Amino acid sequence: MRRFLFLDNSTGEAARQAASILADCLSRSGYDSACHCDIVTIAGPEVPDETYILLLDESMISHPVTRAHLNQRSTVVVCSARPARLLLEQLGARPAGLVAVDASGIAFDQGADPLIALLGGAARTAPWIDPDVLSAAIWASYDREFAYGARAALRAFDQGYIQAQQAR
Repeated sequence: MRRFLFLDNSTGEAARQAASILADCLSRSGYDSACHCDIVTIAGPEVPDETYILLLDESMISHPVTRAHLNQRSTVVVCSARPARLLLEQLGARPAGLVAVDASGIAFDQGADPLIALLGGAARTAPWIDPDVLSAAIWASYDREFAYGARAALRAFDQGYIQAQQAR
């Protein structure tokens, strides 16, 4: 079973929204997925047991909840302008992968939410997620409530995807 954990240092509303968008993307792709608060699970016989941890705040890297979910098959995507190698030293563990995406900087430049840029980084680290389907899920989520923000969100998603690609 794959799990995506969205860890947020604030109210958790951003984490819940990101989890909802990702669950929508996975169901559009034909996966059996479930979203509960800020955790998305994907079940199936062909789905390996791995955990993706998306940290919406760099300070969460040394949080006990983060460390509790880390193992050698974990992939961590962190909202940070710092290089991934420095974050890896701070983490102290060796996950399967760690990618830093300057989601706050992207969000500021594009006028979007940082979680969307972080989803771009997650799409890059999990190659079985179709970025086009995730873009459609983002558009659908924003178009319902913030039609003016849908284009900015897609630009932020693309920038997060590109930044994660360059970091690998």
